[in-house]
Amino acid sequence: MVDPRDPAIAFVLPLTSAEDRVTPDGALRVYATRDAGASWTALTQGLPQENAYYTVLRQAFAGDGADPLGLYFGTEQGSVFGSIDAGETWRVAAEHLPPVSSVRCA
Repeated sequence: MVDPRDPAIAFVLPLTSAEDRVTPDGALRVYATRDAGASWTALTQGLPQENAYYTVLRQAFAGDGADPLGLYFGTEQGSVFGSIDAGETWRVAAEHLPPVSSVRCA
C-alpha cells in the first residue's frame, strides 16, 4: 500500500511464502518504509505477536487517504485491524467475520 500523498512511503504485510500464506513467526506485523524501500520498520503496537498465523490478501489492505493516513486490513480468519495514525498503533475493528477478501476505504 503506497501513501497517496508521498510515493516514498509504503506499507506491506509479509507472508511466510507463496505456499505458506500466513504471517511469519506467528506475529502480525506491518512494515513501513519512508525512504522508498531503503529501510523498513516493523509496526506492531496493538497487533498480536504470538500465535497470530493470519492470512491477509493483497486486496484486503487499504488506506483512507486522510492526514494522518488511516490503514485497514482484513484477514481470512475474519478479523479487521485499523490504524488512524499511519500504522503507529493498531486496534481490532471487527472480529468473528467470514473471511475478509477485500477492504475498501470510502
